[in-house]
Amino acid sequence: MLPLPAFTGSSWARHWSKATLAPLLVRCGVSALPFIRLDDDSSEHGAAEFLFEGRPISFRPGETLAGALMVAGVVDFRQTPTSGTVRGPWCLMGICYECLLRIDGRDNQRACMTDTRPGMTVERQIGARRDAAGDGG
Repeated sequence: MLPLPAFTGSSWARHWSKATLAPLLVRCGVSALPFIRLDDDSSEHGAAEFLFEGRPISFRPGETLAGALMVAGVVDFRQTPTSGTVRGPWCLMGICYECLLRIDGRDNQRACMTDTRPGMTVERQIGARRDAAGDGG
């Protein structure tokens, strides 16, 4: 087993700042990666569709919304409320909240934790959520 580096004094701060700045080199966490289905025979798997900003997107049963959108080439999911910076999926496990979308009229929905359903309506979340009271309307 390799020994872990010992961070003493302020050396941990220099290491941490380099680690946290690394993702800034790419526009969003997944934009540099190609997302493809390994077996692209959609008819065999019972593909269905949902609407993303009026555009039909096909998916397979069991796919998350983030996965289906990334396969379709969508990687910018939202814009931050303060700077307008585009964001997209980063951790793909519900921790980072970078994949927030407006799903069926409800803002702040995590695409990586949402299963796709036929007929759902999905939009990018631009700025602060519109249902500020959290009631979905």
